[in-house]
Amino acid sequence: PRRVHFRRHFQVGRVPVLSLLLSALIIGLFLLARDLGDGAATREALLLLGAKARSRIIEDGETWRLFAANLLHKDHVHLGFNLFALMNVGAVLEGVYRRGDWVLLVVVSGLATMTASAAFAMPVTVGASGLVFGCLGAAVVFGWRFGDVLPSRYRTYFSVVVVIYAVVMFTLGFVSPSTDNWGHGGGLLAGLVMGMLLEPRLMRLKAVREPVLSLVLPYALAL
Repeated sequence: PRRVHFRRHFQVGRVPVLSLLLSALIIGLFLLARDLGDGAATREALLLLGAKARSRIIEDGETWRLFAANLLHKDHVHLGFNLFALMNVGAVLEGVYRRGDWVLLVVVSGLATMTASAAFAMPVTVGASGLVFGCLGAAVVFGWRFGDVLPSRYRTYFSVVVVIYAVVMFTLGFVSPSTDNWGHGGGLLAGLVMGMLLEPRLMRLKAVREPVLSLVLPYALAL
């Protein structure tokens, strides 16, 4: 019965409140970085705000950088590309999952991105592309798990489009020497795992109202 309900009522058209708030925070931090750098988001300004710096994370214990670095960007092109991708994929997933689950997906993807980057990649990294890859990974698994019950207008998007998008974006990363492909890989892997663990909100209708603990738990885990 839940699968029938899912097929009849699935849609991703609700207002992506959290995606918009996250985008606003990212834009605000970019403007702050530019202000601190006298008109440009300099390396020093980004480090001050939380750029991933391996030595500061490992030697100084500044582990907060593993998430903060995902919210920072070095220039307008970097910012615009990541926000465009985030609003096109992340906002869709906000309609697929409960908002608490979406927050947990973003946090886990961000931490996995910068942890992989700190372990294997360049010393200083910023950008929300790891969050985008986390959302792409979750979307790919969602299409694989529920493609047979998705309404036809969404089946192609989740079963084909997001797969092509993920492959193209990951491949393009190898063209640019400044791209943090280890970070992208960490975010993508986290998204794939979270896609296997999370249940779509329409599949969670086992009772008229979910227990409060079930609603609060993903926020608590993210925190």
